[in-house]
Amino acid sequence: MKFLLLILFTGCLILFSSVRSFAWDSTAAKFMPLQVGNVWVYYGESHQQFYTGSSKIRLKVVGVLDTLEKQYYRLTQVNSIITGNGGGCGLLPLLIRIDSLTMNLCSPGFTCYSNEFIIDSLNSQKNDTAIKCLNTFKICVDTTSYNIFGSLFASKLFTNERGNSSIRYIKSIGPSNVFWGEAGNWCFTNLTGCVISGNVYGDTSITVGINQISAEIAERSELTQNYPNPFNPVTKIKFAISGSSAAQTFLSVFDLLGREITVLVNQHLKPGTYEVDFDGSNLPSGVYYYKLESGSFTDTKKMVLIK
Repeated sequence: MKFLLLILFTGCLILFSSVRSFAWDSTAAKFMPLQVGNVWVYYGESHQQFYTGSSKIRLKVVGVLDTLEKQYYRLTQVNSIITGNGGGCGLLPLLIRIDSLTMNLCSPGFTCYSNEFIIDSLNSQKNDTAIKCLNTFKICVDTTSYNIFGSLFASKLFTNERGNSSIRYIKSIGPSNVFWGEAGNWCFTNLTGCVISGNVYGDTSITVGINQISAEIAERSELTQNYPNPFNPVTKIKFAISGSSAAQTFLSVFDLLGREITVLVNQHLKPGTYEVDFDGSNLPSGVYYYKLESGSFTDTKKMVLIK
């Protein structure tokens, strides 16, 4: 009897293991690496009737949310306008998950008689219909290697049923290129850099208007009060970096609850004095904080946006 139970128990373990290995495709999951702390930075342009210009766009995975009896990763998106009223195509919803059975990338939202919708199917091969719902579908049209950040990565390109919208996912990187065009209107969003599992690729800065106003080596590192303050909607932030060599420097803006709004500087800077423009056009009135980190130096100051 014990021998029979052992056989049944072993058989269940084998069956359970085979189902799990078949369901969760770790290779497919790498096309959308979801981990708290991962960051993607994009450059985008738009040419539409009421929306024309360019922007830097920053996506960050900031947490996990349990809803609809499923676990979703929560993202934040920050746009830093460069010209016009900004630009770029829409990227991803701010709540996403990878279904462990189908490897579909999903987000909450009622569609096709379900309480969530499918964004793309990460295990698709070339010419597979990734999504078919309410007479709309997406097709995986390309699975060739893609050159980005000086290396070749496996990739998957999806287009909609009309062929006027596309998104490319890169293995171990995530979404890299988004395009949409119709009747003379168009937009695109291209990846410039990212931080995946602590590894930095490309340029992750969304700085707009950083100027080195002095190359003279400062006696000490310093973060000065923004001016004007209060401001509406643009203010200048000046800081100095001391030392004898370039230092990895971060200048970030946070809201009153300590949530990161944007990263103005994320790069190696030589000793000297710098000035950065911060545009709060897309933010509500309120108190914000900006924090400078350069080498061992850290300082934080408060600023007020009044509209």
